[in-house]
Amino acid sequence: SQLRAAQLPPSDRPALKQFCRTGFALKAALLVRRLGSAAACADDEACSADCEFFMDAYSRHLIMLPSGPFFAEFGITPAEVLFVLSQGCRGGAVALQPATREDARGIAIVSQGSLPCSLSGFGDGGGRCGPYAGEFQLQYLVRQGFLLLLVSAAGGGRELSEHIEKLRPRISTATLQLLGSGRVQFASLPPAAAVETIVSGSAPAACGWYLEAAAQLRYVHFELGEESPAVIAALGCLRTTPQPPRFVSLQLPLSQAASELAAAAAESLVAVGYTRFKVTRLALGGPEDGVGGAATAIGSGRGGWLGAPIGDLAGSAGAGAEWKTVAQAFASGLWAGGQLHAAL
Repeated sequence: SQLRAAQLPPSDRPALKQFCRTGFALKAALLVRRLGSAAACADDEACSADCEFFMDAYSRHLIMLPSGPFFAEFGITPAEVLFVLSQGCRGGAVALQPATREDARGIAIVSQGSLPCSLSGFGDGGGRCGPYAGEFQLQYLVRQGFLLLLVSAAGGGRELSEHIEKLRPRISTATLQLLGSGRVQFASLPPAAAVETIVSGSAPAACGWYLEAAAQLRYVHFELGEESPAVIAALGCLRTTPQPPRFVSLQLPLSQAASELAAAAAESLVAVGYTRFKVTRLALGGPEDGVGGAATAIGSGRGGWLGAPIGDLAGSAGAGAEWKTVAQAFASGLWAGGQLHAAL
């Protein structure tokens, strides 16, 4: 009887109103997740109607809720719910983290494979990646007003038109339009042979991609796949400027080396000046793939990803959006395919 009573809606009118808003938000977010993409939600009458109604009527109330208690009850933060819904019914247009609020409006994504990448897998060096470097994430970041620098060891120095032509069969028209708008730039990642140069501190050539953009970079994401020596080396570039980007994140590989790589990366980041950390556990495939543990609501039910908020709004495993010390973050558990975030 106690369990049944706890499941009943509250009798207090303000509490009941919030109860209904939250329930409607979670229902709509789960529908977006099940359909798997903004296009699929737009084509589904129920999903589109739920999404638009919530964003128009309730989104301002949800973003004002304290993240901690909401996460403790539902296992997802208010920002993550809004992120999923914005991707589902407004193509990521909602201003969760607008670039207009920031002095530095550049974001770099660094990968061994080609970028933008496939959402169907990860870590094979062939243009596949984790949720923080996928197509929908690219769309979200650019629509928030950020300038994207895609840094790749897989031919990043070729002309933009060649990239667009190569990617045309694989990614959406919306992304191709963003690539052609000048809001996305490409740079080449030097080969792994540059590791010693970076470590020794004489890295102008090896870190050219970073040095040219450093003054405008707010956030850098590194994709650590199964074989990504050039990306591991590129972490050393953060030491070459007096003021590194405010936020950094790393996608860990699907291998037993994940913990070792994370520990080495964290040591390097602490040496640069990063003091706050968090771990996210976004599975690399849909829930049916059984990869990386249980997927959050940000994951698509079809094996793809809608992306995720970054920096302060990234959802920490077991702690909402809370930052921790490096020791506390590692104590919460890192696994193959997870993500490590750091902030100054």
